[in-house]
Amino acid sequence: MPYMRHNKEIDINDVPPDRRTHLGMSATHLRINKETGAVVSILGRHLRAGENDPAGRLRIRVSAQTLQMLEAGVGMVHKLISDGNSFTWAPGGGMAFAKKVVIDIPNTLGFNLKHRIIGPAGGFIKHIEERTFTRVFLRGRGSGFIEGALGREMDEPLFLYITGTNNESIEEAKKLAEDLVKTVLKDYIQFAQMTKVASGPPITGSNSKYSQQGAGI
Repeated sequence: MPYMRHNKEIDINDVPPDRRTHLGMSATHLRINKETGAVVSILGRHLRAGENDPAGRLRIRVSAQTLQMLEAGVGMVHKLISDGNSFTWAPGGGMAFAKKVVIDIPNTLGFNLKHRIIGPAGGFIKHIEERTFTRVFLRGRGSGFIEGALGREMDEPLFLYITGTNNESIEEAKKLAEDLVKTVLKDYIQFAQMTKVASGPPITGSNSKYSQQGAGI
């Protein structure tokens, strides 16, 4: 990497989680570099409420060979901090790797499968994204996700679609997604037993499986 004469650090520890996730993604760094010539890197770690380590707070460093490049790069960072929609993140857009985790759980009336997967205010999905710097989308029937090319939901069983810039992050996110689906499956089994809504063979953890495969959508 050539020597960078100009540097600026921006504290992002307390920005909203979704925007903090975007700022930590390699795809964001590559885009800023491509459009401005500035180089972006992450310093420190995210400190939770009550943690006292001013020098270790999560920061983003923008480096450039000229002041003009630096100002342009810093401007893009501030734009993303103030407007989380300033970058468009379509499923798979700009991402080199993708996986999907099929949610093989009946979408029974009264169980609210979608809500149990995404969590309150989308918290379960956001947790995976923040931990792995990936993007996770709930897609398929009942997801509410409108496919741009179709103008409607995809006519497939509900699934989590994971995109990222490296396979390591994708695999970590997939494992977290699998754990989430297993937890929701256990909740459904209890729900079905209590409400007697299960039809056909009894539902057990061994014959109610979900599968993962590389996304070729």
